[in-house]
Amino acid sequence: GTAFFKFMSLEVKSTKFEVSQIRADHISQGGIHAAIGELELAISENGTIKDSYTFNLNTYQYTQKNTVNTFPQQVAVTVNDESGKVNLNKASDDLLKAMGLSEATIAKVRKEIAKRPLLSVDDLFTKKVGIKSSDFDTLREENNFTVYGDGTINLNAASPKVLAAVFALTAEESTALAAKRPFTSWEDTLAKVAKDSWSFNVKTRVLEGATTPEGLSLNTNCYRLFSSVELSMSTSELVKTTPSQTEAVVSPDAEGKLAIHYWTGANLASLDAMQEVVEENKDETPVTETSTEVTDVTNETKEAI
Repeated sequence: GTAFFKFMSLEVKSTKFEVSQIRADHISQGGIHAAIGELELAISENGTIKDSYTFNLNTYQYTQKNTVNTFPQQVAVTVNDESGKVNLNKASDDLLKAMGLSEATIAKVRKEIAKRPLLSVDDLFTKKVGIKSSDFDTLREENNFTVYGDGTINLNAASPKVLAAVFALTAEESTALAAKRPFTSWEDTLAKVAKDSWSFNVKTRVLEGATTPEGLSLNTNCYRLFSSVELSMSTSELVKTTPSQTEAVVSPDAEGKLAIHYWTGANLASLDAMQEVVEENKDETPVTETSTEVTDVTNETKEAI
């Protein structure tokens, strides 16, 4: 009898932990959808897209007494313009070399891509392909490399280093060029670069019907969203929280609607976190229902682009 009681006690604790984690996951996913709504609104109104958004989303708890407890949750979502970066899956060898990568590393990148497209920049590190330390540091630089999008570089969002690589400029020249933005047209861009286009590390011919050369753009075509929450089902500040993160990559269509191309969730709770959740909820009445909606998007890669 004692063994059975202990076993069932562990099962109850485990279930409470799982419920708490599911709530946290759904709230972080809700942050992604809320951010998509804000981005679509900004696109439709030609407004400004922020680098981050904060949303207040509620979780609900139904008790056996048929009452509902409401717990507001604050969700933080960051927005990164991936189209201002160099896409490792799409960039030419000349552009990667201009970004500071060695020929040996470029060859290893090409070898990995031949097997399958990279799903993240970290793919090159987790696969242990033997990248030398200086190239490792270059790839780790913020806002310079990506694997998302169609490979088109948004010149109005590119870092000075990316501008330097594209237009074969010095660091000083690229910093000065970045200060001259926005670029309103390809002609305006060339005038501000003030350098012969034959020296660029990208194609410079504008095809019929296009406004910029192939591989370059003046608009955003890919956003990376990162949503995080620290779920708390208590009013006490001393109670530990259940964390969850969700990441998505979206791109706008011709009408400004955002399509999801990549989706993944990160369950951050450890065994220690589970024990903390158990302690904070040990006197809680059993949960019989939750009103948090479940999206039909799974926490897996939907499409590698």
